[in-house]
Amino acid sequence: MAVQEPLVPQHQVFLNFRGEELHKDEMRGEDLTVLFRRIEESKIALVVFSKRYMESKWCLNELVKIKECVDKKTLVAFPIFFKVKPSELKDLLYEAYGGMEGGVEVY
Repeated sequence: MAVQEPLVPQHQVFLNFRGEELHKDEMRGEDLTVLFRRIEESKIALVVFSKRYMESKWCLNELVKIKECVDKKTLVAFPIFFKVKPSELKDLLYEAYGGMEGGVEVY
């Protein structure tokens, strides 16, 4: 009887970023459940923060899922800051969503 190799997840690394700034098209129209499954299958997530990252609800939804997986210890996430300082992110989030009723809480 042949020994079967364990199946390697199809997605080892999940890349989360705002497409317009990095010259990549967003996967518009793709079901979030498909993307969430890809995040769950991954071992590593690279989160590329940029000046317009916080404007993308798509990116923020992915980030929430990444955080859930990190909290469950099924994923390791690495932040990358592309032309933005970590200290600027809170201000960028406020600029993007601060005008909304109730604002946005940052943890």
